[in-house]
Amino acid sequence: MKKNFILLVTMLAIFGLSASAQWQNVLDTSTQVLVANGNNIFAGTNDGIFLSQDNGASWVNVGLLDTAILSLAVSSNNIFAGTYNDSMFLSLNNGTSWTKSLSQNNIFTIAIKGSNIFAGNVNGIFRSIDNGNSWLKIDSTILTKSLAISGNNIFAGSFGMCLYLSTNNGVSWSRIDTLYNYWTIVAVKGDTVIMGKDGCGIYLTTDNGNNWVPKNTVGLTDLNIKSLTATNNNIFVGTDNGVFLSQDGGDSWITINDGLPSYTEVESFAISSSDVFIATGVGIWKRPLSELTGLSEVNFSDNNISVYPNPVIDNIIIENPQSATMKILNVQGQLIKILTSSKVKTNIDVSSLSNGVYFLEMETEKGIIVKKIIKN
Repeated sequence: MKKNFILLVTMLAIFGLSASAQWQNVLDTSTQVLVANGNNIFAGTNDGIFLSQDNGASWVNVGLLDTAILSLAVSSNNIFAGTYNDSMFLSLNNGTSWTKSLSQNNIFTIAIKGSNIFAGNVNGIFRSIDNGNSWLKIDSTILTKSLAISGNNIFAGSFGMCLYLSTNNGVSWSRIDTLYNYWTIVAVKGDTVIMGKDGCGIYLTTDNGNNWVPKNTVGLTDLNIKSLTATNNNIFVGTDNGVFLSQDGGDSWITINDGLPSYTEVESFAISSSDVFIATGVGIWKRPLSELTGLSEVNFSDNNISVYPNPVIDNIIIENPQSATMKILNVQGQLIKILTSSKVKTNIDVSSLSNGVYFLEMETEKGIIVKKIIKN
C-alpha cells in the first residue's frame, strides 16, 4: 500500500544535520522577556530594554539602564515594562523616555485587552482602563505568574499551582484546573488554551477548562516549563532544556535545539514575520520560521514506496525499489537504528523500542524523505 511521506523542505532542518539549520545568537545579554511589535523586537534584559528594528541584526538600549526587566507588553507606540524590585514603567514614544506607571515591583506578566491593561505579581492582579495612568487591584488571592487573553476570557497562571479564568474583565475569577504542581504557564491560540506545569507537562483545553487533554509524548513531564507561545498550527514550548515544537496540536513534538548551548533555559518567545526569537540566560537567539514550519505533504506514490504496518509492534516493512540509507530517530532527533539496503523489501526489527513516536528517515538518490511511525 502506498503512503504519503513528509518531505523536509529544508532538507535535514528538523534533525539538525545541516550546519545552516540552527539557532543564531543575536545578542549576548541575559534576557527574560521578548515581545514583537511589527518590525520591532523589544528585549527585556538584566540591563534594561533593548530594541531591534532590523529583525535582530542590531540592537540599541532604549532605556531603564541597569534595571532587570521581568515583563513587557506593547500596544501601538506604548510599551509597558515590569521590573525586578522596582515599579512598572510606561513609554509613550517607543522607548525614547519612561515614566513610572504602577508602584508594584516584580511584575511578572502584563497583558493588553483593548483599552484594558492587566498586570500581575504575587500580590494579585491589577487593571488600568486609562493607559496606565491609574490602576485598580482586581484580585488579591492569585499569586500571578502569567496572563493570557482570548476574546472575553482572561486566563491567569499562578505560582500557587493553579490556573484561573475570568469572563467579566477581571471582576471575578474561578479555578479551571485540578493539577497540583509548581507554577503555571498559560497561552492561548484561538479557542484552545495551552497550560504548562512543572512536573505535569503540557495540557490543552477547548472548553475553557472543563476538560484537559495531556500532550506529553516526549517526556515533557520531566522538564521545567518556562514559556509557551502558539502561532498558526505551531506550539512552541520553552523548557530548562531547550525548545520543543509541535505542528499537530501537541500530538507529537520535536526538539529544535541545534546551535543552542546544552541545557538552555528558554524564558520567552517572540515571533516576527520571518523568524522566531528566544530569550535565554545566555542571550537572544533567532531562527527562521521557514526552517521550523516548512513541512509539506508530498505524495511519493510514483516512487512505489510503502511502509507498513503503522502503528507497528515488532517489525516494520519497507518496500522501496531503489537503494536507500534508512535511519530511525526518536523525537529528539537522536539516531536509534541505521542500515543501508538495496533490497526491494526490507524488514526492520523495532521490537526493542519503547512505545511512542519515531521518525523513519530514508535517503535515496531522489533526496531525503521522512515518515512518522508509531510504536505500540
